[in-house]
Amino acid sequence: MIIRRVFNMTPIRGRALIINNVNFDGTALARRDGSDVDVVNMEAMLQEFNFEVEIKSNLTATVIIDLIDLY
Repeated sequence: MIIRRVFNMTPIRGRALIINNVNFDGTALARRDGSDVDVVNMEAMLQEFNFEVEIKSNLTATVIIDLIDLY
């Protein structure tokens, strides 16, 4: 006998925050070209799991910490 367990997904599962830092002004770090493709793929996957997705780009460390505190 095969027993299948199905995970019941609610309409909105939760919130997901994607932080995509491409430019690192004032540092020796290189620009992260192509990261926008990663963001598109991550957003699509999270939306498939019914997450409400918010995308932020090129944030400073201070802004990231403040934003995380809101979540």
